[in-house]
Amino acid sequence: DLTQCRSVVRLTEAACCKFDERLMKLDRNKNYEIDGQLQSWKYFNEDLEAVREFVALKDSIIARAKRKISRSLASSNITNLRNAAAVGVHVRRGDKLHWSAVDAGVRVAPREFFIKAMRHFRKTIQGPIVFLVVTDDPVWCRSNLVGLPGVDHKEDALDEAAVDLGVLSLVDHSIITVGAFSWWAGFLARGQVVYYGQFLDPESKLRSQFGDKMADYVLPGWTSM
Repeated sequence: DLTQCRSVVRLTEAACCKFDERLMKLDRNKNYEIDGQLQSWKYFNEDLEAVREFVALKDSIIARAKRKISRSLASSNITNLRNAAAVGVHVRRGDKLHWSAVDAGVRVAPREFFIKAMRHFRKTIQGPIVFLVVTDDPVWCRSNLVGLPGVDHKEDALDEAAVDLGVLSLVDHSIITVGAFSWWAGFLARGQVVYYGQFLDPESKLRSQFGDKMADYVLPGWTSM
């Protein structure tokens, strides 16, 4: 109905990653187009599980993601897979290394962060662990992460973004870095989430869009490193 389209009210988030209360007070008798990333858990706080189910990926994508996880576990040296934990590791670099992102204040996670995060899980989780790496920079991962205890990363296993997101949503725990993909991966996951806490220059204009202490952006229970 084109008349409905013409009457759409367009709203834009006040900031990219900060809760905008206006978006929770919409007139049910109007149609809205919301421009923004909605990267605040507070939008979905009333029923997080229902939201996770609503944004679930297609069954075919989930099936491929499950096969990918199973292959990673099977190719590891773990003999008792029943007690094994799968930890998803999202390494975002790519466009975040572009001068425009760097100039805006974005910082990519260094190798030391991943080492520290993996050590955290090895200390807090009993039993064997496999770290499944999902990335847009396989060359960097091969040079910096492959060879660390429990890391599984195969360049020939690079998959489409939806499958990678499926993998990150199905694992037991998560290590995330920077960007919307990482945030949604952490949001969809249900276990422990460790995130790179220095992904923004604290003096940058972009940092101001995340609010005080990033409380709207970072889910309660996430661990900064």
